[in-house]
Amino acid sequence: STQPGKPRSTQGLLADSGQRQQQNLDFDRNDVWRVLVGGAKLSRGFTVEGLTISFYTRKALQGDTLMQAGRWFGFRQGYRDLVRLFIRRDPDDAPKRVDLYEAFDGLMRDEVALRTRLQDYEGFQDDGTPILEPWQVPPIVSQHLPYLKPTGRTKMFNAVINTLGEAGRLKDYYGLPPRKDATGKAANFVLMTSLLQNASEKTTFTSSRRRPEDPASSFEALVGIISAKEFLNALSQLKWHPDYADKVIAPTLRFYEKLVSNGKLQDVALVWPQLTRFAERRELPGYGQGQVITRNRREWPRIDFVGSDSKHRDAVERIAGTTKTSVDDAADALRDPHGTRGALLLYVASDPADGGDRRCPAADVPDRPDASDLAVLISMVAPATATPNGGPVVEWTVRRSSQRGVAVVDAP
Repeated sequence: STQPGKPRSTQGLLADSGQRQQQNLDFDRNDVWRVLVGGAKLSRGFTVEGLTISFYTRKALQGDTLMQAGRWFGFRQGYRDLVRLFIRRDPDDAPKRVDLYEAFDGLMRDEVALRTRLQDYEGFQDDGTPILEPWQVPPIVSQHLPYLKPTGRTKMFNAVINTLGEAGRLKDYYGLPPRKDATGKAANFVLMTSLLQNASEKTTFTSSRRRPEDPASSFEALVGIISAKEFLNALSQLKWHPDYADKVIAPTLRFYEKLVSNGKLQDVALVWPQLTRFAERRELPGYGQGQVITRNRREWPRIDFVGSDSKHRDAVERIAGTTKTSVDDAADALRDPHGTRGALLLYVASDPADGGDRRCPAADVPDRPDASDLAVLISMVAPATATPNGGPVVEWTVRRSSQRGVAVVDAP
């Protein structure tokens, strides 16, 4: 369809090879009444003058591509009420599910986050000069959907992840120092001992991963509460595998620091499950009697341990405010009504510094193990309200540090 008024785009669009004699879309010369079926040109910033109805089903993997597709309508002053958009929204159980409403929502959150970030730098000095000049502002571009990156891979050659986190979902952080790094492992255990001592109250949780009539559907754990400051202090001092520290832990730490500074994380619940099988009690250095479990280190090139037990994950996520279909009164009682409590799932695992058996059986650990023979495995979950949409957030920045007069996005 077309409407009177000055067109906002004079781009031409040729039909396919079998229709090359058809008239170009030149809105300056003629009124146009067409059904447009497109492809590459329609998805790259082409504004269709007078467009009122659009069917959009194509999945985009980059935010800039999706944003360009949103330009089809342009500005529709005077007849905005006539515009109709039919958009693809697959059901949750569909294979290769596509939800373009969710995608556009994530893209808009990315844009709002960038605008909010830029507002942090606005303002002027007393002499009228800006507090910061554009070259001094490090770009921080958000990514609220895991698959919807800001732009194509080739355009992100200089990009690195600055902040990485997710709301309401437990993540394992098992990239600890190598087994033979006795110094790093001992330092970690000494640091984590203070947290373990806070987990002193025995609580029984219900697991939704088993049938309710199964006695194994419940599990006991030692529970405690620490402040967000204590949590950050421990997280910032822990030693990690060199391949894990910069790529995973550094951006995750910045995510949690931002939550604390914004008042979205006040305290953290510690949950230390007490297994009834495959675990032994040992005299832990600086702690006393505690449980040591079996956890395999993964084969190279993996640098971590086998993941946390699924039957423990629901309770910990529930404490952080994630909605679950099961009933767990103990976990609900530990929730913060204001939604500012995270949770930390911990295990103490055997990890002999001399190499030992790859399976790290607890039976190989002496009754009084050295701190270097133990690994404290942690899994963290941020409050379910920590992010605007209750999902993951990635913030990208650039590798190259800026120099005066040189654009920070220049290639290294």
